[in-house]
Amino acid sequence: MLIEKIVEKGGNMAVSGDKPFDQRLCAFFGADKGAYSIVTPTEADDGQVTLTGEEKKLALNYFGEAELSEYRGNDEVLASKGLDARRAFRHFTTGQVVYPKLKYAKSKGTELRLYFNAEEFKVTEGEFWGIFTKKGEIWICNFSQKLFGALKNDELQFDDRHLLEAEIDDFQSEANSAAPEQMESHSMQWKRDPKIAAGALKSKNYECEIHPEFPTFVSRATGNPFMEAHHLVPMKLQTVYKDAINLDTIENICVLNPLSHRMLHHGKFDDIVDSLNILVKTRLDFIRSLDLVSDDIFAMYG
Repeated sequence: MLIEKIVEKGGNMAVSGDKPFDQRLCAFFGADKGAYSIVTPTEADDGQVTLTGEEKKLALNYFGEAELSEYRGNDEVLASKGLDARRAFRHFTTGQVVYPKLKYAKSKGTELRLYFNAEEFKVTEGEFWGIFTKKGEIWICNFSQKLFGALKNDELQFDDRHLLEAEIDDFQSEANSAAPEQMESHSMQWKRDPKIAAGALKSKNYECEIHPEFPTFVSRATGNPFMEAHHLVPMKLQTVYKDAINLDTIENICVLNPLSHRMLHHGKFDDIVDSLNILVKTRLDFIRSLDLVSDDIFAMYG
């Protein structure tokens, strides 16, 4: 019998035991079916997870119970039998194929584990990992308690990148002015301050963070290359943090030339994922301070 326990903890939800994807999570991941659980300290330290309940059932159904029953014990034992425990999974959201080892931990017993290569996939203590099938393939994913809570509470919907703030020319022009001023806005629930954006542009020496080779022009107001401010974690997520955390900060603002900025908003995910990874890697501490994980950010742009 599946057991789930949800405990309010610092505004997040902790879940013990594995649980199948509900309708919201299936829609979010585009999954046919899936399951998830919280990562324990031991699992995070060892770079592995134990599949239980629905997680295990899904893996056995996909790879075959009889097939997996041959994969027991350490790598040396398997190698002596000519067996390789690595299995192909797709990593959400990039779609990249990764090869964790899937095997029973002991020669006898029922404990089925996934062993990850940290360069391909890494689980984080206290956050969620998941396994799901989608269009005949099997996927693995990471997502934070913060994102999980927002989805479960219907605070956020992730359709067609609508989380990204609108590209407002007046805001970008004000950020590039000689003396930026706060703008009145009647269309956005959460205001963005051009002074903060201007500070971000200056901090990066007016150079695009992802494609400095792309053309731009000289701003008539400042005499510097014209750059635009882009909030990596969209301002629409401010509704989740309320007044506790401000997303309109220099740490969250990416400096982009106009072409790169349009690309993040309108380009195909496969074409922007490498650029997005550059922006994420330089803001890992900030992302963690929001109780998010890197894969949450990729999901917002996927």
